[in-house]
Amino acid sequence: NSSTTPTTATPSDFNAIHNPLEGLQTLPVDLAVSILVGISTTLFLSDSSALMKDFSHAPLVSGRSVLSEELCEPFVEEMRMVNRRDYTYNRVVDDNGGGKTKKKAVVSYREL
Repeated sequence: NSSTTPTTATPSDFNAIHNPLEGLQTLPVDLAVSILVGISTTLFLSDSSALMKDFSHAPLVSGRSVLSEELCEPFVEEMRMVNRRDYTYNRVVDDNGGGKTKKKAVVSYREL
């Protein structure tokens, strides 16, 4: 009776039952969840006032540094963009009759 005779599994039978690439299907989801948890934890546990204090005490050295490349260049570019704009405001002018009138004035940000 062949039903009572034990059979031995061959390597090809094992591969048919357990495919090692089967676990890779969930890899993108696993990576996304891991990154999300890591970023959330970092943001939650970071003390922003301590980071700002550390940045303010960072040494300013001549030449190029990681801090200057990351912070200074974007700041300088933003200031250049702002300096190209004009600032419009209402200027109070004393007229000869003793009254005050408002006149619109436009000044470049560079002149402020």
